[in-house]
Amino acid sequence: MTIVAKGEAVVIDLGARGLLFALLVGQDEKGRVGSPDAAGYLPAKVFLRTGALRESDETQADLETLRAYADLAPAEIPFLVRFRDIDDPRSVEKVDPNDLAASFGPGVRLLGASIEMTGDPVTTGIEKQLGWLAALKGGYLDGQFTGGGPALSNILHGGNFKSSGGQ
Repeated sequence: MTIVAKGEAVVIDLGARGLLFALLVGQDEKGRVGSPDAAGYLPAKVFLRTGALRESDETQADLETLRAYADLAPAEIPFLVRFRDIDDPRSVEKVDPNDLAASFGPGVRLLGASIEMTGDPVTTGIEKQLGWLAALKGGYLDGQFTGGGPALSNILHGGNFKSSGGQ
């Protein structure tokens, strides 16, 4: 079962400490940016694991009316980032979900993460936080159109922050 990921990265405003972004991509077992297909498979994987979905719920008609909620296991938490300078996409930094205090200061920690399938409209407006996002035109955060690193800004691209679900 594949559910097409459509939407935007989740932005968590930590006030004076900055913004945390949960991207539309997961991380692999070594904590690196995972497969770009991971966001599309994550809901089905989580909902099947928790029993919120059954294999018989696979038809599109069923998925359009289904509502489901589940807590994410630690390995299912999306790739997390922040920007040293929100106006400079090259200043992107990985955030360790097990040590948010290293990026945001003492007392900041992740208590948990969940995923929900709803009939609500897809949230929009990430461009208000990331004014440079539209200018990437699908390229990498460092402005290049070929990627592979080693810098994180040459691994992450605009689709990690916003996806139209292939439409």
